[in-house]
Amino acid sequence: MLKDVTIGQYYSEKSVIHELDPRVKIRAVLAVIILSLLDRNIYLFGLLTIVFLATVIMSNVPFKHILKGMKGVIIFILICSLINAFTTYGEVLVHMGLFKITRE
Repeated sequence: MLKDVTIGQYYSEKSVIHELDPRVKIRAVLAVIILSLLDRNIYLFGLLTIVFLATVIMSNVPFKHILKGMKGVIIFILICSLINAFTTYGEVLVHMGLFKITRE
């Protein structure tokens, strides 16, 4: 069971990302976290997605390994998205009994 937990585990690989100073990596992660919480627009999220994909490519870590580590995060995001879809007030797109999905 613990074999599937890959978040925070070091994956030894020869790459530009692995050779960076740890302080640079910590600052970069903090900058991405702050930017993702700072403003909510599609352009910033697109930029952050491109930065994430470029980092994954430059790190030479297999994408399958990264997805395995993100499984819990993806499930958490899906649950939060469903709760948000059914509990936000606004213009109703779909109405199913007690549940309403709004545009907002």
